[in-house]
Order: sequence, then C-alpha cells, then structure tokens
Amino acid sequence: LDRHPDRYAASARYSFDQIYLDALREGEIDGRAKALRSEIGRGADWRRLGDPISLAHSLDNADRETIARTFGDEFVKALSGVKPGGWEGPITSGYGLHLVRVRAVESSGKPQLADVRQQVENDWRAATATEREARAYKAIADNYTVRIEAL
Repeated sequence: LDRHPDRYAASARYSFDQIYLDALREGEIDGRAKALRSEIGRGADWRRLGDPISLAHSLDNADRETIARTFGDEFVKALSGVKPGGWEGPITSGYGLHLVRVRAVESSGKPQLADVRQQVENDWRAATATEREARAYKAIADNYTVRIEAL
C-alpha cells in the first residue's frame, strides 16, 4: 500500500461544466473557443452557448469511470490536467470538442489498509509468487549447460 498508493486509491471526483463545440465545424474551433470565452467574460449565460447536444451541461462529483463512460478516456486524461477555475479547451471527447470549466476536484488520497486489505494481500501474494517462480526456474536452469553443435 505504501509503495503503490495510487493503485488502491479511490478515483478522484470532478465537478465541471462543459460547452459542446460541433467537430464538423473543426476548422473554426480555435476562433469559436476564443469568442465563447469572450462572451462568457462579458457575462453571457454559458449554458446557452455552443452547439446543441444531449449531454448534461454540468456534472457534479462524478468519478473518472463515470466521466469516461460518457465522454471517453481521452477526455478524462485531459480533464485531469485542468485546474479548477476558468474555461479551458477545447478538449476532445467521443462526441467532439468541449470548453470545460472544472469547479472542484475531490481527491480521495491514500486509503486505510483496513479498507483495501484483501486487494493488497492478493497483489502481494501474486508478486511474491512470481518472484519465487523466477528464482526456482533460475535454480533449475543453473544446473544445465546448453551446447549448440554445428552440423
């Protein structure tokens, strides 16, 4: 658990807002993203901006797996690099491109051993079994000499 805390930690949870930008209009994306940020800065309602899509404008306290099922793995990877605050992007999803504003990230940190004991024990057993097997094969192989004779 101490050597691999990320392996046992629960997924971070994100609260974020998104504005969809239709990928069919990709040639205009950078200009549109800049224009949308300007409109938001002037007080425009961000929920009314962007292109229509049947996705929620906001997600609250969603874990990485839930976000990946909706938006895709690439989106989750990009989202993990966004700091809470302003609008970022465009970020690619399975639907197209989005401007994203992360409102909050809740990281679970290192779990208590009591909560993940069985998983830690199983991983430890698997790792030590692999090490013991490798040593056993090496001990056997050390007793043999391999010669290749030319025909």
